[in-house]
Amino acid sequence: MMIPGNGGRTRYPCLIAPLSYPGLLANALVVLSSTAEDGEIEVRISVGIVTKLSVGFHYGSFISRRKIFRPNQDLFGSEAPECYDHEDFYIGNILELHGFRFRLVDADEYALRYMELNSQENLPSIFDPKDKDSKGYQRVSLVASDGVKCGSRLGLSLFPKSNIRLILLKLREVLRPMYKQFVCDYLRTQPRWDQGLISYSNMKEVLRRILCDNITDQEILTLGRHYNARAPSDKHTRAMLRSIVHTELTRYLFKDLDRLQENLRHKDPERKGYLPRGAIYSLCRASLPVDRDLLNAVLDTIDKNEACEYNYNDLLSFLDSKVCPAPAALPINTKYEFSLMAETTDNRVTWVDFTRLLKDLDLESTVTEQSG
Repeated sequence: MMIPGNGGRTRYPCLIAPLSYPGLLANALVVLSSTAEDGEIEVRISVGIVTKLSVGFHYGSFISRRKIFRPNQDLFGSEAPECYDHEDFYIGNILELHGFRFRLVDADEYALRYMELNSQENLPSIFDPKDKDSKGYQRVSLVASDGVKCGSRLGLSLFPKSNIRLILLKLREVLRPMYKQFVCDYLRTQPRWDQGLISYSNMKEVLRRILCDNITDQEILTLGRHYNARAPSDKHTRAMLRSIVHTELTRYLFKDLDRLQENLRHKDPERKGYLPRGAIYSLCRASLPVDRDLLNAVLDTIDKNEACEYNYNDLLSFLDSKVCPAPAALPINTKYEFSLMAETTDNRVTWVDFTRLLKDLDLESTVTEQSG
């Protein structure tokens, strides 16, 4: 599974470990990228030195794009040396590239989403429905290609550090004997316990205290992203969109709102007041001098019924600058402002909904047993 766009390239901001180069480049922030081609992960490294935590700016090549072998291998032996693979790329890992050690400290949104969406591969083969303990909990074991089970690992997944299912299984096994202490000592002391929230920094500290080195930064971030409690905020409100549209219509001297109303009613012979989005979009594109992305943003704010048909009378009221004119908006580049290119998703997690987390862990019965 691939995510459209970005050329199949994932980027990871990382630091050069000071022990590998104690001079000028110690702790320098760089960007390491890997490329997925033809549906298979083929890792090629391209590192560009940058000055801030941004994956979009490159100021020079440090290691050119190429395949890089894992360290401490016989390059001239009978077996081909192994290259770095997708399983090596997760936040918190340290990679050694040509004698330089890099610690991955972050990843861009594309990399995180790619790993999350591709983390479920090969999972059905490792879960045996009949393999449960006395309390009914699912046992997890890694099944190798020769059919031999290796119970020391949590599962076979393309990106196990981004697999929420495997992470929850790991947490469940660790928290089962101490679940009551976990809830009482760690969660009830949080300032927003009554709202079911815990800050991401506090959650990271708690998990580090309990699991120590048995959990990585990538797994903690995956938990935070999956149970993120921050509701997405609208970048443009309806009132702001109305001002922008009215400014655009005035700029292009648009006066044919009556003609648009006539065309919309012609498409609605039953006078229901509702039309499919596609029909409204086609008529508006033929009549309104606005960019298609701005038009889609406007349609997103229009009222619709249970059949997902849009109220074109609400749209006409939105566009009518005579009855209720909107204040003028500052000139903006609508072709960019409302395009997908302008959407930058912040992958920082502020608050985590631990109520959903505890529900998915499903250890409430353990609290009853421990209390009794």
